[in-house]
Amino acid sequence: MLKYLVCLCFIAGLVPVSGQSPEIDLPAFGSGPFLSTDQSHWSLFKNMAGMGASGNWQVVLGYHFPYNLRELQSLALGLIIPGQPSLGVSLYQTGKTHLINQQIGINGSISLHQIHFGLRLQYWRVHIPGIESINRLSVALGIQMELADKLLAGIFVSNITNSKTGSNSALPITWHSGIKYKPSSHLNISAELGHTLGHVWHFRTGIEFIIKQKLFVRTGINLSNRQFYLGLGFLMHTLQLDYAIDLHPYLGLSHQAGLGYNWP
Repeated sequence: MLKYLVCLCFIAGLVPVSGQSPEIDLPAFGSGPFLSTDQSHWSLFKNMAGMGASGNWQVVLGYHFPYNLRELQSLALGLIIPGQPSLGVSLYQTGKTHLINQQIGINGSISLHQIHFGLRLQYWRVHIPGIESINRLSVALGIQMELADKLLAGIFVSNITNSKTGSNSALPITWHSGIKYKPSSHLNISAELGHTLGHVWHFRTGIEFIIKQKLFVRTGINLSNRQFYLGLGFLMHTLQLDYAIDLHPYLGLSHQAGLGYNWP
């Protein structure tokens, strides 16, 4: 029964779901899935323009358990190589038996003064045993602009190539634009507007408190569907651990966990 339910849900939402390259929600870890202004190691899975912010080699691992549905568990793995340009490889998989969504991204970013540019070449494969298998390439672009010492703006657009699932079905083009304000070294405030063309709008806002540069406390909300986020992060020298939950008003709880390691 679960197999057919998952397949039905996927087919009904094939266009809006499969068009999302691995700009996955799990790296948000509590403040909300802000794609456009992220400059952490998780920018590899979101706006890749932010990859070069740290200047370190980084390895990231993320896990997402949405709505207590084992069939929709996600795993993400990535590597960032610093430089000019910075390069990254991202791997992502959702599902394992009745629905498999696998994605591989080759990412690059380059900085010119206070402007950062990013490009992602994305290969993804969606496989439903006995029903359908889809293999496609798409391209995403990202820009981040440091407007002031405390203000960062970002724009991210996926599937600029207008890749299609078939002869009559185009994958959606999604865009996100947002700002991040840092009034102090202990506080980040973010807001973002996102849209899947022809489908839904999202407006998210969130805050992150940083305690002694070691402990991160995060919370946020997606005002479009009243989805709440709450998370914690802990930095131990070169290792960062993150955990978060998000609460959907109809679908319930999702759990997220992440691990990041960086070295000079």
